[in-house]
Amino acid sequence: MRSLSNMMLGICILSFGAYATEECTEIRFARGATSVEIKGEAPPDDVLCYLMRTGANQQAKIQMLEGVNTVVTVLDVADAREEISFTTQARQYEIRVGQLMRAIEAEPFRILVSVK
Repeated sequence: MRSLSNMMLGICILSFGAYATEECTEIRFARGATSVEIKGEAPPDDVLCYLMRTGANQQAKIQMLEGVNTVVTVLDVADAREEISFTTQARQYEIRVGQLMRAIEAEPFRILVSVK
């Protein structure tokens, strides 16, 4: 019998692996700003995709400020979390926001993306 954590991991992989239909939105910081707040609605059958360009050795943090049943993933960094912090490389990162457990309706969210 599969454990609950294995089932949850499978659900996360399925929900974030389903992404393919939407194009990513580029995150743009205002001049002199080190953070940006993003609001939206995580769809029940897909994820929202954002792109963030960074320099090397910066400190990035993506934090879920509001949202029920919503999580953030940074490809090749961390999956399905409420908060992710990491040291950047000089590259583009793909950030996905989606539902942890599939719901019938879209789930509103608010995240803070900061790079210092």
